[in-house]
Amino acid sequence: MEIEFFTAEPNFDEIMVSYYEDKTGTYTLNPYTFSYDLNGDPLPFKITLENYTYKYIDGEAFRENHSPALLTVKLYIDGALILEDSSKGTAETFATVNFNYTIQN
Repeated sequence: MEIEFFTAEPNFDEIMVSYYEDKTGTYTLNPYTFSYDLNGDPLPFKITLENYTYKYIDGEAFRENHSPALLTVKLYIDGALILEDSSKGTAETFATVNFNYTIQN
């Protein structure tokens, strides 16, 4: 399983990513900072969950500022795109994307 994140923020961008760890029964919460290429274009980053055998994935990512830049998440299972969510921040809200999915076996 791969969770891929994209940003349209042209400057430094950091998001917080949280997802449920079924094995431990807890949510992880970690910051991730986007990298940029030599032209200043943001590069996507992936979280790969090896040997993921659980029946669902439950998580979200959010930007802790009010940037109106688009934040996108894509969830892949066995290389197939199965979920995509995008969000923009406003003066009142943070951009937040969800990747909640029940896995059909």
